[in-house]
Amino acid sequence: MKKLIILLLFMFLVVGCDELEPIFEDTATATEENTIDKEVVTIDRVIDGDTVIVEFEDGNTERIRLYFMFEK
Repeated sequence: MKKLIILLLFMFLVVGCDELEPIFEDTATATEENTIDKEVVTIDRVIDGDTVIVEFEDGNTERIRLYFMFEK
């Protein structure tokens, strides 16, 4: 039974690797398109570990919350 499970997992990995290539290509294209919308900001202050106040080039400030930031 163990050998069957190992064989099935191995086959899944081998077949799955071919299917990932188009996904990575689409992601690369989407990432290149998103780089146009970048803005330069200055971090004015850090509120806590995942919240910062940033200042845009035009002088406006905004509170930014960074999700999924975990401290170790």
